[in-house]
Amino acid sequence: MRRPRPLLRGMTRILSVLLLAFASAVPAAPFEDAARFYYDGRHDEALNAFANLAGAGDPRAQYALARMYERGEGIAPDLGVALQHYERSAAQGYGPAELRLALAHEERAEGKADQAAAREWFARAALHGEAAAVTRLEHFANLGDTRAQVQLGRQYYLGHGVPRREQVALAWFTKAAARDDVEALFALALMHERGHGTAPAPERAFDLYQRAAALGHARATYNLARLFRLGRGVGVNADMARVLYERAAAAGVVEAQLTLAMLYEAGAAWPRDLARAVEWYQAAARLGDAVAQINLGYLYATGQGVALDPIEAYALFSAAEERGQPLARGNLERVGAQLSKQEIAQAVTRIAHWRGKIAMPATPSAVRPVPVAPAAIRSAPGNNPAHS
Repeated sequence: MRRPRPLLRGMTRILSVLLLAFASAVPAAPFEDAARFYYDGRHDEALNAFANLAGAGDPRAQYALARMYERGEGIAPDLGVALQHYERSAAQGYGPAELRLALAHEERAEGKADQAAAREWFARAALHGEAAAVTRLEHFANLGDTRAQVQLGRQYYLGHGVPRREQVALAWFTKAAARDDVEALFALALMHERGHGTAPAPERAFDLYQRAAALGHARATYNLARLFRLGRGVGVNADMARVLYERAAAAGVVEAQLTLAMLYEAGAAWPRDLARAVEWYQAAARLGDAVAQINLGYLYATGQGVALDPIEAYALFSAAEERGQPLARGNLERVGAQLSKQEIAQAVTRIAHWRGKIAMPATPSAVRPVPVAPAAIRSAPGNNPAHS
């Protein structure tokens, strides 16, 4: 195996960039001391100092130690040990180490596995702002690598590791979408719907959502349902909206579950059906959606669509409070006033059933204290195009 060549930039990055690029739990002074030993030519002392810091988990020191092992400074060269330290540093998301590993895999590439590993490390380093990695990622993208195109689209959309430039993001997403990459189709649809990097184009967004949904993208299916319900980019079609909401909800999209529950409860888009509302509130509440927990708790507290059960309502409001739902406390006080200490203890044992797998931000306009009129319908685009 060929020995990887040194990084394009030398140890000057230690003080000029490394100290500024990463905030570590390890105090800065010991690292500065170790770097000073290195610049003074006291490599034995530098090696020991970096080794102590690396052992404590400082990724900057792990990277510096790897460089010394690779170059044979203060110790006999040992590429195997160097790579181990690079990997420990890179595992903590340290860009320079990620870049070095990418270069190492690329230089020794003997098959598809090495090539794939190199691209993975280039992609990670690009996310952490390594300019050389961004350049390599752009090279891959220009060769038609859709994964690189989508990542660059996300980075430029969010400004992660590169300047935030929506039009550049749009261009990369467009290239990947031309090859039917489902994540690119979804991101591009969101940008056209919202007018990010281009003028708002609901018809174009509808077409892109439809293509992504046909490829099985659940959130695209949810957003397509929303456009059918609201008549954006397509004529209003409540029946089609319901079919698509149900499809997205069955795939686990909590926004679709919550929307269905609210629409069935309110009877706003199709006939009121409290049994179906309860079914979808329960699905979303079990996933940990605080809005669903509040609204389902209201139904249990008032006996609508379910048997009156203030104990279950108390458990749901408690679960919602754990997730920071601002209305939960008042609801707990109202329902708790009706319960004995034994009943409250029983409710506490039920809370675990409603502690879900996800944390959703509460939407105060879509929830209500006990008792009030039915909640307003929550309707918002599905996701950030950079997190599809």
